[in-house]
Amino acid sequence: LEPPCKDTIEGYVDGAVIQDKDTGAVLYTEKTKKVPYEEVRDSCPYNIPRKAASGQLVKCTMCVDRVSAGLLPACVKTCPTGAMNFGDRDKMLALAKKRLAELKKKYPKAQLLDPDSVRTIYLVIDDPQKYHKFAIASNDRKGISRKLAMKKMLGPARQLLKPGLLG
Repeated sequence: LEPPCKDTIEGYVDGAVIQDKDTGAVLYTEKTKKVPYEEVRDSCPYNIPRKAASGQLVKCTMCVDRVSAGLLPACVKTCPTGAMNFGDRDKMLALAKKRLAELKKKYPKAQLLDPDSVRTIYLVIDDPQKYHKFAIASNDRKGISRKLAMKKMLGPARQLLKPGLLG
């Protein structure tokens, strides 16, 4: 699953975004000060990124430091209702489907939101719009910038030209 904000940022500045290999967490660096905030925010299916007073883009880091140390993200650890879970995507999806089957008996409208397209899986018992207007991942962009299109087309060739890659 590729986060669209990562593609958008990479279309402008190399090294402004990093995706942790182990967790999938997308981390913004100080170089995000050089990218157009509105375009990055609009590319996010949940409208998440924000611009700090420093100009750097910010969002949840999935507590990558905690997860790398074998700990749960802080939000999961401290959730007072125990409603949040974290772990291997396949295991989380299986847990969500099991819980959905249980809830469907009492709440026929229950559903998983975007289980195949994003890493965060929400289980709701009613119309998602009753929860939040961004409850369902949505990317209404009407195309991509010229710079991002060029990056996507030329990206594979750039990878081949990296020193040491071809021998």
